[in-house]
Amino acid sequence: RAVAKSVLRKSPARKTAPVKTVAKKPASTALSATVSKTKKNTKKSAKASVKIKVVRDSFSMPENEYAKIAELKKLALKNGSKAKKNELLRAGLLLLSKMSATQLETVLSSLAPAKTARAKK
Repeated sequence: RAVAKSVLRKSPARKTAPVKTVAKKPASTALSATVSKTKKNTKKSAKASVKIKVVRDSFSMPENEYAKIAELKKLALKNGSKAKKNELLRAGLLLLSKMSATQLETVLSSLAPAKTARAKK
């Protein structure tokens, strides 16, 4: 009996939480709250699905072709818009992707072969 009494004394008494009553909202406000929540969720999911990982890479090209990038940047400034080097390269890729296979082959065959430059140690 002594053991049973000590165990009973050490165990904490259970307390029950008070029951909260929720007032019912009119149907129109409940519906508008649901609609606004779904709009927020779709905006968040649209932003999450648009996020694309950026990849860093390096490449070599002949000086005369690299100078074309500066010329195109100047041309863009002359026309009232500022263009970055990566934007010009991405725009070029977009245009190349819209070509047919024969057009792409023609453009690629017109390029002079370029040596790969290595970083000096």
